[in-house]
Amino acid sequence: MRTIRVASPGSAAYNPAFDVTPAALITGIITEKGIVEAKDIGQVLS
Repeated sequence: MRTIRVASPGSAAYNPAFDVTPAALITGIITEKGIVEAKDIGQVLS
């Protein structure tokens, strides 16, 4: 295993990469406590 630099040494930027999936394609979210179905997400977040 080795380190590959993706920014200049000393750079203060922090830009983690992530995939933005359109909401229409999400049917649920898997967590350590189980699966939350998309229809229930509003209840969990409120």
